[in-house]
Amino acid sequence: MVRLHAKSAASFLQKREGPEYGSATNLSEPTVRALHHLGRWFPFPVSLFEDMAQNHLWFSGSSAADIFVPGTRDGDSDLDFYTHYNKQCVGGSMRLLEAQGVVWEDPFDQIQTLLDAKTPICIHMHRAKVLGMYYKEPPSQQLGAVLQSICGLLDGRRADKSISEKVGEHGTLTIDGHDFEGYGLGTSLVAGHTTYGKKTKVQLIFAKGRTPLEHIMAFHASHVQCAITPYGMFHMYHEKAVQQRAYLWSDNRQHPEGVLAAVAKYKKRGFSFDERHTHKWTNVIIHWLGHDGSRLFEFNLPLPLSAGMDEERREEFKQLAWREEGGKTRTLTTGRDEPGWEPDDRNNEEEFFQNRAMLDKYLPGGLAGVDTHPCELPAFSPITIELLLAWRIFNAA
Repeated sequence: MVRLHAKSAASFLQKREGPEYGSATNLSEPTVRALHHLGRWFPFPVSLFEDMAQNHLWFSGSSAADIFVPGTRDGDSDLDFYTHYNKQCVGGSMRLLEAQGVVWEDPFDQIQTLLDAKTPICIHMHRAKVLGMYYKEPPSQQLGAVLQSICGLLDGRRADKSISEKVGEHGTLTIDGHDFEGYGLGTSLVAGHTTYGKKTKVQLIFAKGRTPLEHIMAFHASHVQCAITPYGMFHMYHEKAVQQRAYLWSDNRQHPEGVLAAVAKYKKRGFSFDERHTHKWTNVIIHWLGHDGSRLFEFNLPLPLSAGMDEERREEFKQLAWREEGGKTRTLTTGRDEPGWEPDDRNNEEEFFQNRAMLDKYLPGGLAGVDTHPCELPAFSPITIELLLAWRIFNAA
C-alpha cells in the first residue's frame, strides 16, 4: 500500500499536475494515496477526480480493491469504471478518460483485425454492439459485406445464445447474447486502453436502471465490493478482505460461468471464499460504512461543484448503507431516477453534442430512449433503514 508523507505528497502533485493545482494544498493522506494510486495509469489524477464528480463516475473492481489489499489485482487486471446508463454520463465519462490518454476501441477495427489476421484469433463482441454497427456507415465495402452477413445470422436466433462465425481466413467472431465478461444481463461496456505508463485495458460499464453503487452491490463476492470516488473511498468488507477471505454471494447478478472464472482467478491470488447464507425474510443484516468491518476514507479535494451540491453528495456518500439478504447485497437508497443538473459553463450545448458524438462513434446504436441529463448519486433513505431495523428487531424478539 502506497503511503506518502506531506512533503512527498506536495512534490507529487507539483510534478504531476503542475501549477493547475496550486490550490490543492493540505490534502489528507487518504486523498493523496488515492491520487497516487490512480496516477499509476492516468497522468492527471486530480483532474480525473474533478471530472469524475461532474460525470458521476466511480472506479471499482480489483484495481480499486488493490489500494486496500495489495495483491487483489495482477499485472493484467482491467481498470473498471462505472457510471449511469445515460447519454450525458456515458459520453462525458468517455471524453474525460480520453483526455487522460485512454484510446477507445472502434468496433469496426475489431472486425478488420479478424479479416487481417495471419494466425487464428477469436474476438468476442456483444450482440447489441453488433446490431448497433448495422446502423453505421462501414469504412469499406468489405467490412459492410461481412457485417451484413453476420447480422443475417442473428435473425431469428435467441438473444441469450452465443454464435460463432468465421471472418476471413483465420478470424472467428463470437457474438454473445449475454455480456461475455460476466457483468450480467443488460450490462453494457465500452473498452479501451491507457497510453500512460504500462498499456492497461480500461472498461466503462453501465446498465439501464442501475447506479454505480448498485453495480457494486451485484458483484459476485465481497473482496471487490469497494470503490474510489471523488468524495472518498470505501471497502464494504475490508476486515475480511485483508485476511484474503471473501463472502461468495449465491444470488449475485453475474453469470455462473463468469463467477466460476472469477473465483478461480482470485484463488490463484491467494483468496479463499465462504458462502454467506442469509434468509430472504428472516435474517436481514444491515450495514453502515465505517462499521462491521467496513472502511471509509473521506477525501478533501476541492471539486468543481456548487457548495450546496458538493456538501449534499459528500453527506450521501458518508451515509452509504446496505443490507444482506438471501445471498446477496442490496443498497439502502431511494435510487432517484430523476437527474439533477447543475448549470455551469461546462454543461452547455456544445458539451452535450460532443458527448453525443462520442457515443455515436464508439457505441453504434447509442443509448436509445434514455435520459439526456446527468444523474445524481442515489439519495440516502434513513426512513427505509429505520423500518428495516425495526422489522429486524421485531423478528429477532
